[in-house]
Amino acid sequence: MAFALPFTSIVPDIGMIDVLLPIQDIYCIITMTAKQVMDILKANGWVLDRIHGSHHIFIKTGYRPVSVPIHGNKDIGNFAKRILREAGIS
Repeated sequence: MAFALPFTSIVPDIGMIDVLLPIQDIYCIITMTAKQVMDILKANGWVLDRIHGSHHIFIKTGYRPVSVPIHGNKDIGNFAKRILREAGIS
């Protein structure tokens, strides 16, 4: 199953367009919320194991657990890229 991220791009002479980028081709993660990161993890076979405070811990056989900080709808910045790399997705 190929999973893709929505991305808005500015194209000269056309303006703003929405495209989907496959995860394998992303070198710089655009701003993402924790909910979006969790959706990507779930789509790639990760399972929510437990919740510790404001952190959701996901597990998958063969990988170390991955923690996703949940702070409302705030952008989690560079943590998104690191979390997906730890999960073997990026």
